[in-house]
Amino acid sequence: GNAESVHRARRVRFATGDDFGAVRTIGDRAKRASEHPREMRMLRACVLAAAAAIKFPAMRFPRAPRSRPRLTPTNYKSAASDLYKPNTVDPDAPLTRSQFQGALDRLGLKPTPKEMRNLWALLDSDGDGTCTVKEFSNFVSTKFDDAAPSVAGDLQDALKTKPSWFLTTLEGTRAAKIAGGELDEIDVIRLEYDAMRTVPTEHAKIVYDGSRYASSYASRDWLRILASIRDSFVARRIASPLWILSGWAAAVSIAHRNCAAAAPWLGAAAPLQGVAGAMGYLGSALSLLLVFRTNTAYQRYWEGRQIWETLVSAARDAAEFAAMYRRELGSERVKRVGDLLCAFPLALQLHLQGQPLREDPSSDLRRVFRSMQRKAGVDPDLTTRLPLAAFVTQCRYDERLAALFSLPSDVDADVALNQLHALKYGSTRRKRRPVTEEELGAYYNSLALRRLLPEDLVASLARQRCPPLGIARELSNSVYAVPYDEDLRWTSRDRLTLIGSFNKLRACVAASERIAQTPVPLHYARHTSRFLSLYSFLLPLAIVDKMGLLTVPATAFIVWALFGLREIGTLIENPFSRPLQLQIVSDTLALDVREAVNAGTRDPLTR
Repeated sequence: GNAESVHRARRVRFATGDDFGAVRTIGDRAKRASEHPREMRMLRACVLAAAAAIKFPAMRFPRAPRSRPRLTPTNYKSAASDLYKPNTVDPDAPLTRSQFQGALDRLGLKPTPKEMRNLWALLDSDGDGTCTVKEFSNFVSTKFDDAAPSVAGDLQDALKTKPSWFLTTLEGTRAAKIAGGELDEIDVIRLEYDAMRTVPTEHAKIVYDGSRYASSYASRDWLRILASIRDSFVARRIASPLWILSGWAAAVSIAHRNCAAAAPWLGAAAPLQGVAGAMGYLGSALSLLLVFRTNTAYQRYWEGRQIWETLVSAARDAAEFAAMYRRELGSERVKRVGDLLCAFPLALQLHLQGQPLREDPSSDLRRVFRSMQRKAGVDPDLTTRLPLAAFVTQCRYDERLAALFSLPSDVDADVALNQLHALKYGSTRRKRRPVTEEELGAYYNSLALRRLLPEDLVASLARQRCPPLGIARELSNSVYAVPYDEDLRWTSRDRLTLIGSFNKLRACVAASERIAQTPVPLHYARHTSRFLSLYSFLLPLAIVDKMGLLTVPATAFIVWALFGLREIGTLIENPFSRPLQLQIVSDTLALDVREAVNAGTRDPLTR
């Protein structure tokens, strides 16, 4: 018989609960079977199915319980998650010379090569090339004579009297315990020792792990993204046309409803239908304008990122090349080249964003921080901290303030702050930790340039129109002054190769200025804006006849979508303002340059 009929008959049997339910169903159908041949065939199949069900009763087996848990995005943990964690430092590993030098650079102590050798000799008392905890403790407690390098006294003074500043500068997470007096002196020394060991090795993988950034717009988080529209940077910038056009749509809806109820003989539907027909033709032209505008802006955005990719490659090549010729160039000159390469992207970033080099960036930062405290209702004379929520709120509504600390526009301020903290301090920022002036000083590029370059050079760069070109000029002069080697290890070919890398940096300055100084043609931008505004004003007249009071939400949605596309194109057409995360690129480059410049110091033959 028919398999579907058999299945239907068995279903009837299970519904009635006895073996003769299917037979009763067949008896009811027998009256109609003679009139319809199809019913006769179904009756025959049901009889066979009922007989089979009575003869071979079906058996029900209990369902086995679910043995494995249901995996959801909230409780699922990748089996390879441990492989993406940063490498931890062996607790028994001693302090190496490269780690010690990296800690001094972060602390702002810049000894000469000779002072560095003498200082390391004081730390490494047994001469095995490493410094143990015992040797570090002896260094802290030893009293040095006048023959010791001056930087040794500065470092010892910081270790003894400023442990909070020392740990905050290197790690940024342990200072609270020190200030509270919860640790003994021995524990403080151990923390300082561990902080110096973790400087060059423990860097957050948030810079290189693109999945963390992509998770902010993943499809599974669509509801959270939709709920965060009130905090959207683009929505705040288009709030004015959105509210005005929504109010205009409400007025059109109310007027149409009242006119249609009071005087239906006016026949206002025909003109509105004509407007709707014309809007259909204009929509295609507007779509082409917006698509072309957005594509042009994204091409400029991507070209800006490619320019900085060339900058990073040229700086890395120059650092590696200079480190290979350490013996011919000299350790002090190689270190100077490394400082200039680290300062170049910072100066270029300030130049492209229109921020001049300040004469006293520390006082400028203090004035800005105290102003932020007063706006948040915090007395600057009573505390040196600012609540994180107040800092994020002020950066959200003050674009100049966010650009001052290199916070990008497409990432929340707290997320960007975590990224910068991981780069600067090599550790994750504590959740909801208040912001301090010292922490913001690490993100202030003008202050970072002061730490990298001598005061006279910074003053000279501040008087120049383009400070990045001045840094490139200093790089070329420092290499040009090196005489040729008698053994022909350093020749004109090597000099030209290194200067060629510096010339690539100059080319990056010119290419970046071309994008920053050549905006989208004003006629095209204004025509697109006017076209979009008039289209949005006519939109309620085109849809009010069919949508009525629903014209208001429909107009608001369409205006939000169209004006949002236009505003995104305006935001990313200048990639050097805030769309590109240039600070992450600059800090990552600084880490690579430091590692390349310090690579030769780890070689026992050249140490």
